[in-house]
Amino acid sequence: AEYGTGPAPHREDGPAAPVSPYGALKLAATEWLGMLARTRGLKVTVLRPFRTYGPGDRTSVVGSACAAAVAGRTFEMSDGAQIREWNDVTAMATGIVRAALDARGEGGVFNLGGGPRASVRDVVERVFREAGVDPARIRIGALPRRAAEAQEFWGDHSRAEELWGPLPDPGLDAGIARAVAW
Repeated sequence: AEYGTGPAPHREDGPAAPVSPYGALKLAATEWLGMLARTRGLKVTVLRPFRTYGPGDRTSVVGSACAAAVAGRTFEMSDGAQIREWNDVTAMATGIVRAALDARGEGGVFNLGGGPRASVRDVVERVFREAGVDPARIRIGALPRRAAEAQEFWGDHSRAEELWGPLPDPGLDAGIARAVAW
């Protein structure tokens, strides 16, 4: 959210230009922690996790689509053409633990992710198919896109992967199956 609508892939050394209060607050927190590191000696590593989904998710597009599909309800969404990077929650938790246990990242800002890219529409359709519900229950285009939403949003994770290795992504279909089962 700190990167805003700039071109993908987003890099840690690229411009931060949030377009929402959420993104602005995240950037302010990063800057505040940096100030505490400089002035108080706080040991800080900032992780910027990209789109995360999986068991326990109740509010994202994947969590909402899972709830609708399992209940057999119609699901309203935007056109869903936006391309996102999709990261399984277990993979992301692994990345957070790796970063927490390795002081080499101290003082840095790191993008966390590296999962597959797919359109929002494709992911929602996969959720419905996994739940055994006809994707025709999805009302594509029933909702407008959010204001200032990026068409393509994924990160360059090379800095994090250089220190901690790639995250163990199970693949989009397996991750969606876990989310639907939950």
